[in-house]
Amino acid sequence: MLVQPNWHHGVIGIVASRLVERYGVPVFIGTYEDETTIRGSIRSIPEFHVFEALEATKDLLLKYGGHKAAGGFSLRAEYLAPWRDRLRAFAQSCLKPEDLRPLITLDAEVSFEQLNWDFYTQVEQLQPFGSENPQPIFCSRRVKILEQVPMGQQGEHLKLTLEQNGQQMLAKAWRWGSFFPLPTNVDIAYHLTAHTWNGDTRLELELKGVKPSLAWHVPDPPSHPIPHWQPLPPLTTLLPKLQDNVLLYGYGRPNIPPHLTSATIHYDRPRDRCRTLILWSLPPSSTHLRWLLAVAQPKVVYVGKQQPAIAPLAPLILAIQNHLRETTQINLLALSQTYWIAPCTLVAILRHLGYCCEDFAPTLSIAEELARLRRWYQLEAKDLARLAQTWGTS
Repeated sequence: MLVQPNWHHGVIGIVASRLVERYGVPVFIGTYEDETTIRGSIRSIPEFHVFEALEATKDLLLKYGGHKAAGGFSLRAEYLAPWRDRLRAFAQSCLKPEDLRPLITLDAEVSFEQLNWDFYTQVEQLQPFGSENPQPIFCSRRVKILEQVPMGQQGEHLKLTLEQNGQQMLAKAWRWGSFFPLPTNVDIAYHLTAHTWNGDTRLELELKGVKPSLAWHVPDPPSHPIPHWQPLPPLTTLLPKLQDNVLLYGYGRPNIPPHLTSATIHYDRPRDRCRTLILWSLPPSSTHLRWLLAVAQPKVVYVGKQQPAIAPLAPLILAIQNHLRETTQINLLALSQTYWIAPCTLVAILRHLGYCCEDFAPTLSIAEELARLRRWYQLEAKDLARLAQTWGTS
């Protein structure tokens, strides 16, 4: 907890987030509104529930609000010391020493060879990112730092050239100037970003974590086994049997009341690896499906028979045409998810509207692409099992 006069209210929340990122502890930052009142912001770690902490100490507060990860407060300055003591007692009831360290939750381990524009487009279709839908963090191991250069007016940032298995990537590390120089051989965690300079757009990494590689000479881990595919039984039969993390995905999928299963249900995008994947309907394309499998890494996939409701052709073309009037950029995977049509179907519509789409493969007519899409949505578990075998891994 840090409290000082003359700190700007618009900045303290950002500073609190940076301190949580750096030290891995709950952070309370306040400043004096006047001689008698303190107002501030809170950012936290997953093991410390901000709103529950505020509820437990509300008799000392003037105002408070928030949720699990963040909040705000105001209190009389004379209550600062007893409030700090009460918060310490609350923290001791829910935190263990091993919780207090800066950890990064990884969504998937990938190699530099996989970091192409197709992969980036798949990631971007998960937008918008926020507290309940964080931007994916990827990990690459046995990376060599070929070059690292401080940048910024005081050298507060780093610009790096990285290499893995002969493939090079550029990276930036914001506010890492004090860690220069980094070790040569490292494991890295990062966001995948697109950077444009002088009209040239390229993929870059935004580093979120790094550590010396302990597996520099260890062979790549084995690929994930292909999951077991089977038809979706009635939910009343399946729910009592589910355990651990479950991903429920698809058009018109229901929300499961917590009392019906002991499993933790994730919807549409997994927060963790999920032992079970329930496809209420198929995603719009095999690319979407491969993304779900790669992130969730399920052992069992249940395939339902729900058919997405695709708009009739004329209204569909009109809706996409209206969308194009409102934006200068098109995210194919995100837009295909919106209308539950495959990216190739969307490209066929764009070409019908006069866009050349020269970077994309040839497409059939819109009617033929929609017919192919309907056949895709009718695939059963046995069909998908055969298809997944051709991919080599899940």
